[in-house]
Amino acid sequence: MGSWRSYISLSSIALVIFSLVTLFLFHAMSGIMDLKFMELKQAMERERIMNLELSSRALRNRNQIRLESSGLQRELMRNMLESRVLNSRAEEEEEHGLPLTALLVTNGVRMLTFKEPLQIEADREKLMALKLAFFFERSRKYNQALKIYNRLDPRDFPDPFPAFLKLHTGFCYLAMGKWEDARTDLELVVVQYPATHYERAARFLLELLDRHQRAERMQAQNPLERADAMFAAGNCPATVDALNRARKQSPLSPYYLYRLALCLEETGDLQEATDIFNQLAGTAGPFARQANRRLLMIGHFYGGSPELKQDAEKRAVALGDTEVVKEVRQTAEVTRKPHVVEEIRQWKEQPENKEGIMHEVLSDPSPSFQRDLQAMQIQLDPGGEDDSGNEGTGEESIDPEGQESKQTAESTEDKNDASMDARQRKLNALLGVRSSEDTDQYEMARPAVHRWPARFSDGVDSTKFILLTQRVRRQFETEDGESYDLEGKTVVSHASGILLLRLRDNRSFLIRRAKIQNGNLVTDRITVSLDLVYQIAAY
Repeated sequence: MGSWRSYISLSSIALVIFSLVTLFLFHAMSGIMDLKFMELKQAMERERIMNLELSSRALRNRNQIRLESSGLQRELMRNMLESRVLNSRAEEEEEHGLPLTALLVTNGVRMLTFKEPLQIEADREKLMALKLAFFFERSRKYNQALKIYNRLDPRDFPDPFPAFLKLHTGFCYLAMGKWEDARTDLELVVVQYPATHYERAARFLLELLDRHQRAERMQAQNPLERADAMFAAGNCPATVDALNRARKQSPLSPYYLYRLALCLEETGDLQEATDIFNQLAGTAGPFARQANRRLLMIGHFYGGSPELKQDAEKRAVALGDTEVVKEVRQTAEVTRKPHVVEEIRQWKEQPENKEGIMHEVLSDPSPSFQRDLQAMQIQLDPGGEDDSGNEGTGEESIDPEGQESKQTAESTEDKNDASMDARQRKLNALLGVRSSEDTDQYEMARPAVHRWPARFSDGVDSTKFILLTQRVRRQFETEDGESYDLEGKTVVSHASGILLLRLRDNRSFLIRRAKIQNGNLVTDRITVSLDLVYQIAAY
């Protein structure tokens, strides 16, 4: 009898355990579809951003239409189309809660199969940060976009996200006139993602960068003549520099003031650009209408205040530009608002979100960054520990559009903080390029400060260079446009640097020394036909 009771007791316990396990698994299975749906949604959002405007043609149009007075309609259409691609109606649907049971079971299975566990919530925050950075980039607030791009780790996203990140980081640096930072990122895309639309876009931007740098080397003494040449080349940072020098000598005419404001807008200095546009629009001069149209665009699409938008619309009516006001209003009505703003507001309402990438992003102490967050009402609680007002000492010159920001306290902190870490990673990644014939890793000292120039010599004369490109056989062009025949000459890296050899078959090698002999390039790593050599870059 005792054994029978024991058997019944054990059977009851087993039945209870079996029932609990069955209920647990049933509950988990019901949430797996939600889990897969969330994964798929995140993947689709990433792809939508990454494939939006990465072709060379799109980037070329994006740069050209901003400086053309006839490009207003195309700019309106592009803004509308981008908003509809980036902010689909599907994103406005009610968010489902994270199925914790399904996530627990899924991660358990993934651990048994030696796979990385899913990090749905962390991935959601990273994607949110990416969308916020891209929103800032499209709003021409490049410094704010870079603050976020430099916090994102490419390893946290699947391929080809690193190419997207480097391409858009390079684009932001290029727009701000930070040539060497832009070149580092764009060359990395060319090396690591050959035969892709990322590489084609990067090559276009590198060609644009080369044209800018060649134009900057012109010896025009008159700053206005130099400004004309820079503007014609599309080099807005150099145009701003030349016109600011001209302003110190004498007041600028409305013609040059308008060009200065256009370039300030293009480089992300929207506040000063707005001031000049207002100055021009308030006069009866020939550029009043064009300047006011830019104010309409800034007010409706690029983060301008409601007062700016209303004043520009009233002024447009007074100037007889009512058709443009109607067109801008109609486009703005069908342009979808950035969903990421509402997404961040909902994220802030969750009390447990006190760490992670989004908390780091929103805690950035830069006053200009906090002003932009406040304008969108997505700043962290101003009464909490993230109050940027308590950290204002020595940061007044941190404005991202200021030309002396590198001398401020915050820029020093930036170099010691996220941006410095990001530059360390990107330069180490560039110098750690692998090919079918493996190369030695090399970690450069003082990353992101400068590139060490290499030199080539025939034993008597020596010439320094940063970049050698073979466009015509045996003729290597330096970064300043000079061409040299290197037959019989020895190319040597700086004592603290290294050379990155790029071949036309998309292979890359790290070398320290090379010599051209009898139609071959003989290096300390390999010997290849000179016809295969595309570029030698000094780092």
